[in-house]
Amino acid sequence: MDEERIGVAEFWIRTMIAVGCIYGIYYITSILCDTITTEIVTYVAGIVVNIYIFLQGIKRMNDIGEYWTKLFIPIYNIILLLRPGKDERDAYRRY
Repeated sequence: MDEERIGVAEFWIRTMIAVGCIYGIYYITSILCDTITTEIVTYVAGIVVNIYIFLQGIKRMNDIGEYWTKLFIPIYNIILLLRPGKDERDAYRRY
């Protein structure tokens, strides 16, 4: 599978790993640092992880053949992210 497309399972695994990283960063910084530093580090890491998850969502939308702008539609994007992907022979067809 090429880098512009990812399947349902791979998308959700990457998302859960990214969310787990946020919790891990928060836990480690709360032990090692003071409150303000923990909040700043967690905030910055949260922004980075949200950008990563958004990029994975774009890849997932490419896999199902939809435009990435549909990620901004609430609830509808969850339904789209759960749909199975297109066949390999349809991978490069323009929609």
